[in-house]
Amino acid sequence: MNTRSLIKRTDILIIAAILAVAAGLLIYRRVAAERGGDIVCELFVDNTLQSVIDLSKDGEIKVPGRNVILTVRNHAIAFTQSDCPDKICIKTGYISQPGQTAVCLPNRVAIKIVSKKPDKDAPDMVAW
Repeated sequence: MNTRSLIKRTDILIIAAILAVAAGLLIYRRVAAERGGDIVCELFVDNTLQSVIDLSKDGEIKVPGRNVILTVRNHAIAFTQSDCPDKICIKTGYISQPGQTAVCLPNRVAIKIVSKKPDKDAPDMVAW
């Protein structure tokens, strides 16, 4: 069978388009990571703002008065340890975009990603 009949010009164009989109997404993610200093995380305990966490510095944070540990990594934050029975907060994983939240209901701890400078085009709320 002839090799020219297996790969057509349209196939090459489709593959090139897919590679271009993939490269564009990688570039977008790198630019978004570099602007990571524009976002912070608000830590709420018992529905009261406890502190504001800088997401540009990796590390672990022990929530005062609770058996909960948060981990900051690559401009994102997650619950990584909790004594709650169902561990839904840990299963939520890392959050990094303004408007995202994660909550540990048994421990009454919540984290929310917010932007330091509000974006007029950003959504007011994110629903899943």
